[in-house]
Amino acid sequence: MSIMPKSADLGRSLRLLASASTLAVAAGLVLSPSVALAQASADASDAVLEELVVTAERRTVSLQQTSIAASALSSADLEKKSVENVSDLQRATPSLSIIEQGFNKSLNIRGIGLAVVSPAVVPGVATYRDGVFLPTQTTYGEPFFDIQSVEVLRGPQGTFVGQNSTGGGIFINSKSPTIGDGVNGDVSLGLGNYQNVSLRGAVNLPISDTLAARVAFNAEQKDSFYDNLGSSTVEPGKVNMANLRLGLLWTPNESLSVLFKTQYNKSSTDGYAYKPIPGTAFAALAPADPFTINFDRQDLRNDALYVRSSLQVDYTFANGVKLRSNTGLQYNDERIVYDTDATAAPVLFQTQDYIERIATQDISLISPDDAALRWVVGATYFKYTDYVDSTIYTPVNRVRIYIYLPKSSYGVFGAATYNLTPTLELQVGARYSADEMKFQGFTRITPGPTLPANASGDGDQWTGKVALNWKPNSDNLIYGFWAKGYKSGGANTNGVPFDPETVQDYEIGWKSTLLDGRLRTQLGAFYMKYDGFQAVTYDPTTTRTATTNATASTIKGFEAQAQLQFGRFGADASLAYVNSEMGTLTLVNTRLLPGGSATGLGVQCPAGVPSNPPLCFNYQPFTVTIEGAANPYAPEWTGNVGMQYAFDLGGGTLTPRVDVAYIGSQWTSFFQAPRDYLAARTVVNMQLTYERDDWTVQGYATNVADKRYISGQSAFGDNQFYGAPRQFGVRVSRRF
Repeated sequence: MSIMPKSADLGRSLRLLASASTLAVAAGLVLSPSVALAQASADASDAVLEELVVTAERRTVSLQQTSIAASALSSADLEKKSVENVSDLQRATPSLSIIEQGFNKSLNIRGIGLAVVSPAVVPGVATYRDGVFLPTQTTYGEPFFDIQSVEVLRGPQGTFVGQNSTGGGIFINSKSPTIGDGVNGDVSLGLGNYQNVSLRGAVNLPISDTLAARVAFNAEQKDSFYDNLGSSTVEPGKVNMANLRLGLLWTPNESLSVLFKTQYNKSSTDGYAYKPIPGTAFAALAPADPFTINFDRQDLRNDALYVRSSLQVDYTFANGVKLRSNTGLQYNDERIVYDTDATAAPVLFQTQDYIERIATQDISLISPDDAALRWVVGATYFKYTDYVDSTIYTPVNRVRIYIYLPKSSYGVFGAATYNLTPTLELQVGARYSADEMKFQGFTRITPGPTLPANASGDGDQWTGKVALNWKPNSDNLIYGFWAKGYKSGGANTNGVPFDPETVQDYEIGWKSTLLDGRLRTQLGAFYMKYDGFQAVTYDPTTTRTATTNATASTIKGFEAQAQLQFGRFGADASLAYVNSEMGTLTLVNTRLLPGGSATGLGVQCPAGVPSNPPLCFNYQPFTVTIEGAANPYAPEWTGNVGMQYAFDLGGGTLTPRVDVAYIGSQWTSFFQAPRDYLAARTVVNMQLTYERDDWTVQGYATNVADKRYISGQSAFGDNQFYGAPRQFGVRVSRRF
């Protein structure tokens, strides 16, 4: 398979790029007649590391001075590490695994997050964009554009986040408007293989002395990595997206700040590209080449529309206490047609309409940063409604699954940090959360019965954190803490409830700043008790899937990170070791059943009654007990290293950079059959960047060695996804 652009498409791409370049440059000249680079004039040889901060605990604090196991990536870090979306974060942070599943993405930190796909099971890694909680994986595919920072917090975040944070949290913050900086912004255009054409940029617009706006946009088109033998016009896996964000900042006085953001995301493609897993029913019908497919459906699609708005209001009282309110509204709509068998066999296909409506509210009181006793108190609320209408078509029947799933949750929390001595501080946090869920809908089999699904569940939980932080000097922090987080439980369609997951985390760590600010390190070790792992199993009494809980698991390991800036040379690295052992889980291994599934076998036969499908079947010989296996999606080793050097060249700076990321082998199921194994992979990315005045020209190559690896398995069939092959291109950017 050639990865070079076709000549006709290349000509089209070049014409589009040339037109866009002319428009972008003209816009930049109009907006900024006298161009000046807004950077410090210090010589590169004197460069030191910029300070990294985290905001997840309601106040902005230095990463080096807070007892959180975290990675903080600035906008410059994201660019130089080629981090374009959530999935790319696993190449830039330790202990993070992100599995491609088509419509879903499974995020796990230290082997905790989401290991099953069920509308009743929520993710265990809490994700926020601009302070707005994203309760599902739907919008994980949004690109990173005009981003200020990304924070990846490892371990349970039970105080400030509450539910859905057993594994950790990801906080994505876009750039906000600024007042007093005049008109400024940037425009970037790119051209790459696979007919990749992209245009993105942002502009900050002062409207008055108290009001400013920021507009950011992203548009991208890219051909599929796959050649589809089944059609010359249908390209599963291609990219066609447009994103627009508007921000407004109003500061009528020194006490009040009002920040509004709204983002529109739209994509329209020919569905997902994947291959049958070797050894499954349709594997022999698939082309041998990893990036050649043969789909028979001509109506494949994946049309998505996401709209998210946030309103953050900050008011500072005369005594320095700050009141912060963050309100969010989200509208997510996705319509998909799958070729489920992933071959030319006209056997299986599936349609799916997925709609989400989400409202969130977060309010808190925050004490001044310089007090001996620093505290935060607050409350959160979210309401989430999920509609799923999916139909599976087979040669013998049609199965329609309709789900209406409303959820709501509220929480109250408080945290305080007190200086016991000038160098020793105590941090205590607690949170009470309550959840309510309903599950309504039906499964209609044509020809056949209609099975109703009505269930409800609720629960509550106390979580929190106690930490002791010792700061012998301004360059060192040594800490130890206990923290607890949880993921809410619920109810199955058979009315049987399942319990929440809880994680108790014991950690110690040391953060240091050395060599006059040129070297930073973050070291930590953890031991976690993971209780109630939620697993989707087959219930032979109802012939439906059901969520159940495993007994307590244990997870232990260590993480190390370092960042170095020594003159013109910069480097960063991380390494993590995670050892997980699942508790006891007893379930039917449906893969061992006649035909490889429970379809048509019937319910469990009464004692002493022999199997007589489809009336009943004896599942006891196929029931297994699993204990001590590694958690799904828990690679034992992960790590990355990046290096760059800035050379003086022709009045500008030429910076080559190389990044190497390693993600260890992992399992996609607790059965740990050969088909469940994802092999370890090492991916190398390279950049060559030339900067002069306000212009940047960057050549890039990702997956330089063209490594072929499996990046995930689908949740809707026996299919697997391949990681992106080698991509390369050039980007031209201008600041104004």
